Amino acid sequence: MPRQLFAWVILLVACSSPPQSSITRDRIGEAEDSGVVAAVPSSPTGVDGGADGPPLYQSGTRLKVRAFVGADGSRQFAGMRDATRDVDCTFAVAADGRTRCLPLATGASVGAYYADAACSLPLAATRAGCASLAPYALSVDVTVCPQRYRIRQVASQFSGDAVYTKSGGSCAAVSGPALVLLRADVDLYATGPELPAANFVEGTVEVQ
Repeated sequence: MPRQLFAWVILLVACSSPPQSSITRDRIGEAEDSGVVAAVPSSPTGVDGGADGPPLYQSGTRLKVRAFVGADGSRQFAGMRDATRDVDCTFAVAADGRTRCLPLATGASVGAYYADAACSLPLAATRAGCASLAPYALSVDVTVCPQRYRIRQVASQFSGDAVYTKSGGSCAAVSGPALVLLRADVDLYATGPELPAANFVEGTVEVQ
């Protein structure tokens, strides 16, 4: 066999070989909160991290692993759930600068609208008509690096006649046609005080 042809055969065989592992860290990420999701049993089981380390992910005493379960029996990591607060969570930098499992996929944000003329009572905003609203709303503090997430408890739907927004250093009322359009597109909710970051489970990065 000519030397050039032999080299091409070797290359073809190498490229067509299946990967050695079907689960790697690069495939583990926060999945979209859609599809069929099942909670992994609370026992400390997880995906084998190999002979040199612990499982890549596993349930703890409070945080539980979530997984997408395919109709064909397949399973894919779908994130974590805070069993104490009964809400899905993602590890991110909290208000205290520590990495914690926070309820980021809330669908409600804080910081655009307020209930008072001093812009001191933030309202949680979400798309109008959402069937279900998570009990938490988040705001992002971009004045520090890395940015930090702040969490507030969502209260009852806001029914006040006046809505305010910050414009530069001042607090301005949203009125007239702008308020009508706002009410058509956005549902507003009162919020409680910011929750202490320590209320959420802290985590650290481990390299295996």
